[in-house]
Amino acid sequence: MAETTIIQKSKLPDGVRLDPEYYRPEYIKMESMLVACNSKKLKEISDKVVSFGAYSLTNQVLYQDTGIPYLRCIDIKDGRINFANVLFIDKKTHNLLWKSEIHPSHVLLTMSGSVGNAAVASTKLSYPINSNQDIAKITLNKEIDPYYFVVFLNSKYGKFQTTRSTVGSIQQHLFLWQIEELLIPVIDIQHEIADLAIKAENAINSSLQSFKEAILILENELGLRKVQEQRNSTRNLSEVLSSKRIDAEFYQPHYYKIIDSLKKYGSKKFSKIIALEDKNIIPELSKSYKYIELSNISENGFIDDYMLEIGENLPSRARRVVKMNNVLISSIEGSLSSCALVTKEFHDSLCSTGFYVITSEILNPETLLVLFKSMPFQHLLKRCCTGTILTAINRSALEDIEIPIIPTSVQNLIAKKVQESYMMRNEAKNLLENAKKRVEHFIENKYSRQ
Repeated sequence: MAETTIIQKSKLPDGVRLDPEYYRPEYIKMESMLVACNSKKLKEISDKVVSFGAYSLTNQVLYQDTGIPYLRCIDIKDGRINFANVLFIDKKTHNLLWKSEIHPSHVLLTMSGSVGNAAVASTKLSYPINSNQDIAKITLNKEIDPYYFVVFLNSKYGKFQTTRSTVGSIQQHLFLWQIEELLIPVIDIQHEIADLAIKAENAINSSLQSFKEAILILENELGLRKVQEQRNSTRNLSEVLSSKRIDAEFYQPHYYKIIDSLKKYGSKKFSKIIALEDKNIIPELSKSYKYIELSNISENGFIDDYMLEIGENLPSRARRVVKMNNVLISSIEGSLSSCALVTKEFHDSLCSTGFYVITSEILNPETLLVLFKSMPFQHLLKRCCTGTILTAINRSALEDIEIPIIPTSVQNLIAKKVQESYMMRNEAKNLLENAKKRVEHFIENKYSRQ
């Protein structure tokens, strides 16, 4: 049944929104609930809300493989910064974009694309860090805790405001003046909420550390902790003809050092010990599926998010079924680090055809994941990539990679560290969910007592 809301002209908000979506009954009610909590506008409790906004400068940004992290909107989700697919810039570009530098305790809020995702720039991160023009940097005053503020923004009472305020027909956008108008309840339990968020952050850091330790175990075992890239190489014509590759990148010396080390350690070709699960399906039109994309993968191999949709509304690339303990490997050069282990939660989900789905009877799934997340194998995956417009891993090259036969005892150590990492990640997720629910319950209880 259609719903109708009548708003007096004198009560139209600043900027005059005439679109009916803005006045949905549930939005009107939630706004009333925030007012009942004696909320303040963000501009009243912040010292500064900025984004560098100089779109012309983006033409001068040159990305590189390492350097100073350069955050985009897709790097902020679930209340934290995800560095899995972050881009990097050099110091010269960073100095050019000095207005968009991120500082500890900044609250970061996405203004375009996936609007309204928020995270605190933790004091535990390595700085400097920069960001693009679509991320607002918010400096709060002492009246409000940044961790509580982020929990609120990611709750339904923060999300409805950023969703409601967005404008644009093709790509939704949120402007700085709209952000300054957001209603923020300054509640007496904000420090308790902040404590939960900080515990979640610590759990995530422990999760990341456990995963790094798993990679360290593997790289120490293989004797491949440090791989220095070299740019000059001479190869025989016969080798070029047999490999069917004439691009110089394919013949870089560090690739051969990795391959030689793996052969000395004891290895077999990928095709001999790893199976590719590459059968595609056509989703049932009315059936609901969890769908996993490249952007849903965190830096330590978690599936952080997914799309829940019926088959007829899924994108054409949603064609591959995944099972528990499958490992997903990105096939796209720009996101090769997007590898993940499929947990019970995602059994029988669909994933993008941008992934290779693999399994092995010789290597346990945790070891498979860590293997392809390790730097030596990230180099080898990059070597497998071909193409001009969309550079991706060539299947035959992937199946030719040398895979080390790792002792069961070492595999078990790696599996233990990965499982610890997953356990801490789930703890962080539960803490943040609890924090959001406490904020929402406080607002609802306050309103019900009016």
